[in-house]
Amino acid sequence: MKSKVIALSIVAVMSVSGLAFAQETAAKEAAVAAPAVENAVVVAAPVVVGNKVCPVTGKVIDVDTLGQNTVEYNGKVYNLCCPGCKEQFLADGEKFSKIAEAEVAAAVTAQAPAVEAPAVDAPAAK
Repeated sequence: MKSKVIALSIVAVMSVSGLAFAQETAAKEAAVAAPAVENAVVVAAPVVVGNKVCPVTGKVIDVDTLGQNTVEYNGKVYNLCCPGCKEQFLADGEKFSKIAEAEVAAAVTAQAPAVEAPAVDAPAAK
């Protein structure tokens, strides 16, 4: 009887220690498999400006080739009329990006519907 109690005690101790080891191993594996979210860097896709005039040459870009010749500058994509303009654009990106953005802003303003001011009744004379 005493030997059975001792055997059962040994089995119980081994089971508990085995379970603790399995849980510790699983926790380590989960920590290795989990990505480090706190150090993740989110990279946004570049924004397409949508200019239809080449900021380098001032030429209207053919609709059929629009988007084929582009340059990325400061997270934005600008349309160019030809591959040769890319080098010039990058040589003075600040200047040419402002030209392209001004062209797009002017096009948006030109397309905006005119808004009339509401009529205001003049106060009655006393």
